[in-house]
Amino acid sequence: MRTILLIFFFVITTATSLAQCWITIATGPTHSLGIKSNGTLWAWGENSFGQLGDGNFIDKNIPI
Repeated sequence: MRTILLIFFFVITTATSLAQCWITIATGPTHSLGIKSNGTLWAWGENSFGQLGDGNFIDKNIPI
């Protein structure tokens, strides 16, 4: 279910002008990572093992 939501997010994002800012997006089973055109790395999804790299274990519904 979560993967479907992530794919939905990607499809919706690519359908808008904001999609122009993402160079690439990679998805895992429960989290995703994206690189914006300015070179910054963004992550969202499950964070139970700290896989988002933000220093905590709180899941994120939006890119951080």
